[in-house]
Amino acid sequence: MQDIKSFIQTLENHNIYLIARVVTFKGSNLCNHYPEFAIQKRMPGMYILKTPSPLI
Repeated sequence: MQDIKSFIQTLENHNIYLIARVVTFKGSNLCNHYPEFAIQKRMPGMYILKTPSPLI
């Protein structure tokens, strides 16, 4: 979609409001094989949490 702001405005003009959410889950196996799917720090490397499993 090239002009997302225009699209959202069109929806709002028709009383359609967008709701978004971000879903995360623990997935150490997936992150070990595909670290690019893990939530990342600003610096390279997986985000380290107090739990042993990274979040996806």
